[in-house]
Amino acid sequence: MNELQLKKLFNFVAYIAVIAIAVSLLLDYSGIMSGISGGLKQLAEYLAYIVTIFAAFFYARSKRDIWYTVVYVVAAVVVIALLILA
Repeated sequence: MNELQLKKLFNFVAYIAVIAIAVSLLLDYSGIMSGISGGLKQLAEYLAYIVTIFAAFFYARSKRDIWYTVVYVVAAVVVIALLILA
């Protein structure tokens, strides 16, 4: 998978995250199906984390400095570890 296809994939994931947020907020506002609303919010939150982590990867890679990469790796590992443990 080349870089353009990867960016298109993550743009699509961001699109799905926005739709999930909108639907969950509508369900939450209407007061029906609050369980589904909470699940959609959590799904959208995780998708937003994934998209942000990959966007940051492209930024760190474009800087071509080892410290950007090191800080990125540490931050990404912390986020993923805390998501798994939570």
